[in-house]
Amino acid sequence: MYLEFYGFTEKPFSITPNPRFIFFSKIHKEAFALLLYGINKRFGFIELIGEVGTGKTTVLRTLLGQLDEENYRTALIFNPSLSAVDLMRAINREFGIAAGSGNVAELLAELDQFLLREHAAGRTVVLVIDEAQNLAPDVLEQIRLISNLETETDKMIQIVLAGQPELARLLERPELRQINQRIALRYRLRPLDREDSRAYIEHRLAVAGGRDKVSFSAAARWWLYRLSQGTPRLINMLCDRALLIGYTEEKQKISGRIVTWAYKDIMLKPVSGSASFRRGGILALALVVLAFVYGVHYFPGNKPAGATPSRALVAVARDGAGQAPAVPLAPAGQRTPAELKQTLQNELALLSETKTASSAFNALAPLWHVPAISRLNEKLPLLKELKRQAEKRGLQLTPFTGSIDDLLHLDTPALLTLTGKSTTGGIIVALTGSRDGALLISPQLLGRGTFSKTELASIWSGRAYILWRNTERIPLRMAREARGERVRKLQGLLLAAGCRAVRVTGVYDEPTARAIEEFQGSRGLKKTGMVSPVTLVHLYKAAQGAALPSLAEGKKVGGL
Repeated sequence: MYLEFYGFTEKPFSITPNPRFIFFSKIHKEAFALLLYGINKRFGFIELIGEVGTGKTTVLRTLLGQLDEENYRTALIFNPSLSAVDLMRAINREFGIAAGSGNVAELLAELDQFLLREHAAGRTVVLVIDEAQNLAPDVLEQIRLISNLETETDKMIQIVLAGQPELARLLERPELRQINQRIALRYRLRPLDREDSRAYIEHRLAVAGGRDKVSFSAAARWWLYRLSQGTPRLINMLCDRALLIGYTEEKQKISGRIVTWAYKDIMLKPVSGSASFRRGGILALALVVLAFVYGVHYFPGNKPAGATPSRALVAVARDGAGQAPAVPLAPAGQRTPAELKQTLQNELALLSETKTASSAFNALAPLWHVPAISRLNEKLPLLKELKRQAEKRGLQLTPFTGSIDDLLHLDTPALLTLTGKSTTGGIIVALTGSRDGALLISPQLLGRGTFSKTELASIWSGRAYILWRNTERIPLRMAREARGERVRKLQGLLLAAGCRAVRVTGVYDEPTARAIEEFQGSRGLKKTGMVSPVTLVHLYKAAQGAALPSLAEGKKVGGL
């Protein structure tokens, strides 16, 4: 309602979590650092406590987003109101292991084998349980049993219990003393202080694009801090209502009076110590005015001659894929590289990360004959959710880092992370192919679906994600001296890729390791002699290239 008036591209104070608006106060940074420290030092149990609306989910989402798939395996349980069996099933499902049994011991055995494999591969396994205050005592006891899975020197799983203050009181019960005594690190999220409250408001206004058209007076900021007590969710509610009231009064500077009015509106009670303000029928009158304005500007036939959409409306116009509409632009050749880069980054700042990533994934889905994504789970970190959606379709999503030439040499359509004004890693678009020296991307940027290599490289972060199919079901991590049919499949791929020295023995022996090292060297990869997801991507491409999607042709996989 007030977006155009204040020049916003989206609501700056929505209480719905939005990764673009993530703000890390001193308290949040401290909590994040402690969680990361506890996980990397393998403390076993970590507790994060915070009142409703203090930002626990923000910290957890950021933490999971920082744990890369090369070194960590993560699972997030955000609906812990489950039985012990259902919780074990949910945990195993999140880790991608067998979860069909109705027997806790069998599920625990599957988890134990998974932890042993990951520990041998040098990866850290992290289980995060949000809203843990809802756990029943018998379920907490089951979590304690999970923590018993350890080696002589290390905890094989790191467990983060996050919840409201009720969680701390629950763990103090005598029957739960065993799990309570195992918690090595504890952190209680405190509300924002006055300085961080002010910075939080300014940050959200800036991200929403309206900071130049609206401001909060010193008195307004004082009241916001006093009435919210530094709780981010309450700050959002008060600011959102204050902006609505300011809009009805056509005020571009929000005063203390407006903030206290907003508090009374939300809480249905007067502000202690503040003057009372007569509302009368102002809101009703405002609604009448809004209805009149809406009719004049938007009903067919009422549009004034020669009227054009405002800049704010053009900026926020989106199609279903979350991309900006095609608008007339100056040819790229008439802009300097710096101007083009700045224009592209401004465009990225307006995009929805979730919608754009979904659209990018769906641009690659037809190449693999898999169904498109209808909706992403926004409660999960974006990359974790994309990986989950890929696995549901029998595909793998593997991180790739390097130069744009390295990526083009692989000749495989990929998801690119672009740099820009992003808070969770960047906007993701699909590199779908090439045509006459130009690279094809989806969704479009600046109304264009093609960019030169130089143009794209100027905003590419250097991170990409390769979508591929492990047709031979070769383990993504395979230890030396492994034996069996999967090793035979690996050796067959090496032969098909031109590694003639390898023999198909079914044993991951020294000649096999040397062949992998030679292949890795020929592809510019680090020579480890060990199978990794990136090595497998290159192997499949070298061995089955004619049957796989190609940038040069943008073709689909025949018959797969």
